[in-house]
Amino acid sequence: MDFTGKTAISTGAASGMGLLFAQNFAELGGNVVMCDVNEKVLDEKVGEINAKGKGKAIGVVCDVRDYAQVCAARDKAVEAFGGIDVMCNFAGGTAVRMRGVDRKEFPEFPDVPIDVYDWGIDVNLKGPFYFAHAVLKQMRKQRGGLIVNIG
Repeated sequence: MDFTGKTAISTGAASGMGLLFAQNFAELGGNVVMCDVNEKVLDEKVGEINAKGKGKAIGVVCDVRDYAQVCAARDKAVEAFGGIDVMCNFAGGTAVRMRGVDRKEFPEFPDVPIDVYDWGIDVNLKGPFYFAHAVLKQMRKQRGGLIVNIG
């Protein structure tokens, strides 16, 4: 496949499936807007992709729980590459693991602090919802685009 001239946004792009998608999309000639909260690792991975000289990558520090940051990421994608062809929501994970909950102290569901579950709902549900809402405005204007949600 050849994604030359196409642009994708990937969330959770500093690691895991979000990074793998960004690397492969760029390897096939596409531009990637890599969004993650981990700025240090994000910058490193963007540099690695750009060093290969195929597709181009930019990094955007973005907390998917914050709609203003999501809209800013969308705007940076359009500013840098002229549009958004693909939106892939990879950011997320099991809240108990991601928040480092001590299972000895909080062994069962009702023992885990509710803010842990709030984080999980915000990242795993609101994050993809926010990005879909934000990028669909651009995709509607372009008259096309693709959104992929991975859960």
